[in-house]
Amino acid sequence: MERVRIDLGGGCRLRCPFCRDWRRGRPLRSMTEIEEEISAIDLSRTSTLVFSAGEPTSHPRLGEIAARALARGVARLELHTHAADKPALEKIVAVAGDRLSAVVALHSVDPRLNSALAGRDGVLARTSAGIEYLLASGVPVALTTCLTRANLRELPALPEAVKTRWPDIERLILSWYVPPIVREGGQGLRNDPLYLPPRRGEKILHETLVGARRVGLNVSGSLDWPLVPCLFEAPADLAGLFPHGPGVALEKRRGPCALCLFAGMCTGLSALQRHHARGHPLRPVSDPASPLLRRHTTRFETVESALNKYLQGRERADTADHSPAPRGEVSEVVVRLTERCNQRCPFCCAPSGARDLPEELIEAQLAEAISLAPRVIALSGGEPTLVPEVLLSAVRRLHAARVACISLQTNAVRLAEGPLSAELKATGLREAFVSLHGHCDEIYDQSTGTRGQFELALRGIDALLEVGCRVNVNHVLSIINLAHFEHFVGFLAARFGRRVILTISLAHPVGSDLDRFQALTPRIAALRAPLRRGLERALQVGIEFQGLDGPCGVPYCALGDDPRFHSDEALLTRPSETPEFRHGPPCERCAARPRCLGLRDFQARIHGFGDLEPVD
Repeated sequence: MERVRIDLGGGCRLRCPFCRDWRRGRPLRSMTEIEEEISAIDLSRTSTLVFSAGEPTSHPRLGEIAARALARGVARLELHTHAADKPALEKIVAVAGDRLSAVVALHSVDPRLNSALAGRDGVLARTSAGIEYLLASGVPVALTTCLTRANLRELPALPEAVKTRWPDIERLILSWYVPPIVREGGQGLRNDPLYLPPRRGEKILHETLVGARRVGLNVSGSLDWPLVPCLFEAPADLAGLFPHGPGVALEKRRGPCALCLFAGMCTGLSALQRHHARGHPLRPVSDPASPLLRRHTTRFETVESALNKYLQGRERADTADHSPAPRGEVSEVVVRLTERCNQRCPFCCAPSGARDLPEELIEAQLAEAISLAPRVIALSGGEPTLVPEVLLSAVRRLHAARVACISLQTNAVRLAEGPLSAELKATGLREAFVSLHGHCDEIYDQSTGTRGQFELALRGIDALLEVGCRVNVNHVLSIINLAHFEHFVGFLAARFGRRVILTISLAHPVGSDLDRFQALTPRIAALRAPLRRGLERALQVGIEFQGLDGPCGVPYCALGDDPRFHSDEALLTRPSETPEFRHGPPCERCAARPRCLGLRDFQARIHGFGDLEPVD
């Protein structure tokens, strides 16, 4: 599904020196022109209509335009605005309600500097009032800041200032000012008072990301972020800022790019970047464990050590020491067929890298899994559909062994076209566990480190349903998508009806990879309200959900004592202690204590137990 942008014409009352829209002096577009453009939208491929370019709130019929778009069948509206015109915001909120989100430009929290960067006095107060109105109306708000030489030094303090003033804002999008003309020899860059060379801002950017993790604010680079990792001294420290694009075609990679592991997600050097590359050797990403790749690769020495790494589910989940389970006492075992994946989800903890697994290791995993006689054996990766022949062979092997349920863990992108879904079903596949972490292109792209795969994933789910596989949609909640959870549930119901089951989990680290997850995992206090709204929506539309009472879910008290939100798993008696979970003082007076695993250890260490609310 695509995000379609629509330009309403007109200018902008602000005069931001780094923005070119207000200089164009374009007239407002007529309702006839706009209606024709809205009528031409392909609803089968469009998830969100974005009002951007210039200042959309300057159009006197914005509310009417929004109403026409929604009546046409557009699912979501996104407003890119300076939010300084509250009456205009009121008009579109009245029409769009919970189908609206906003991206608000805020280039400084210092009134004087903001006025200088906005080209108008008093803008900060009006923008702040607009942000507060949108948040009070239930509209998800992200902030966008253009990084220039003028506001560089205040950037590290910005995340804390934002979260202090607007705790409900979860996302800050950074863009980098690009001068309109890059003159021969870079003369124009040296004379531009706002332009900031990449390496001059690198330390400040790193400090900003550290500060953002501390206060729980997700910081990302804009989709048109103009700088690639190799222009920086330590790009791994800035991993979250580089959007993963479609990549440079293999046959077009030259020099250092041919050796770079990031090249498959990098758009390559622009004219601006080539200027900065002069005199600085480009550093290709060569470490598969680099945070730039958002994934981790480890090597194994023996088959047994590899089984310990790749084969999941051999241990008993109901014991503190995870002792090996006897035959028949394991419900599910996960067999990994490859490390390779076509996505880079920042919260993924599966072993992955750039290689397929040797045949003997796959066979060892299958034999071990079959010997445990579990109810379910799940084939996973990496992304197992990247090795279709290996996948089909594994399904045949398990079917011949009379495994009760053969499941596939996949993002379904490779199932969108071709006969693979039908072949898997015919061979013995019974169900699929499909990752879908967003309801529109933007959220899906951020959650998977890709571009253009959202529609393919949806078509892959369609293909699985058409051949008769049961589909369980896996939705990992993170800072990226939490505010949109209710809309995701509504989208899921509209797109697939009651044909899918929704499994919900919370992003959490494995091992010591805590820094990344401090910025990804919402606090329990921030999660409680949007999670409950989404579950209420699921009950209304008839979407079956599960997972929140399990080890990848949330503490029992995050959902309260409402039995509608809890599964049968919440009735189980839990172990008093496990290595991954902790109970704190509030748990001692909680009636749900015997049935609750507690708070993840890393959350307890970072945030303490203050977010827990004991159940009477």
